[in-house]
Amino acid sequence: MSIISLDTRVKVGNTDYALSELFELVDQQTSGYSTALETLKKAVVAGELATTQQALQTCAAALRSLASLQNTLEKVLTLDLADPAQPEHVFIVEDSRGATELKLYKSHYTIGKADSCDIRLHSIYASRQHATLVRFLTENGEVRYRLIDGDPETGRRSANGTYVNNRSVTECDLKHYDQILFGADVKATYFYLSPQFRSLSGLQDPTVSLSPEDTTEFEA
Repeated sequence: MSIISLDTRVKVGNTDYALSELFELVDQQTSGYSTALETLKKAVVAGELATTQQALQTCAAALRSLASLQNTLEKVLTLDLADPAQPEHVFIVEDSRGATELKLYKSHYTIGKADSCDIRLHSIYASRQHATLVRFLTENGEVRYRLIDGDPETGRRSANGTYVNNRSVTECDLKHYDQILFGADVKATYFYLSPQFRSLSGLQDPTVSLSPEDTTEFEA
């Protein structure tokens, strides 16, 4: 199952890009390198030492940046969640109707009590769209999920807050075994399961497995 699309989020340094934006960045930096290279050629022909040294530094910096971006893109574009070497992302939600285990695949999930949400929360303290899970890729090609309070498209936050490990958050990059609280009484736990630990976790066969086309309802 390919996870790549033009809106796939990729983390480069401290900045997130959509894959389409990353392509544009490569184009810009390639153009910048070409310009610096032309400047270098002219400076060498003209015998301008200071300009030559400056152009050399600019070219070197552009090449390093392009090499880093190329490395990131190669990792991103060859990722496939069907690869058994990829870690699994399991999300266990506990509310008034019991516990449900979810295997995460999609690029994003809406979480809340609205019927339209991908992950339904059965609680009077939950907002209609209480939170959002967004998949992104690190520079090292790791698939990760970010939890965002409320609806990132409208900027509207939940009424009663989202907490990770007892800390109120507006957004948080999830780590293995993070404990999450939606509002006052809906708990969730996130598991980042490496292949070698799946058989030990007891979670290798989640009761609910989400495909990109599925919408999840809780079992009573």
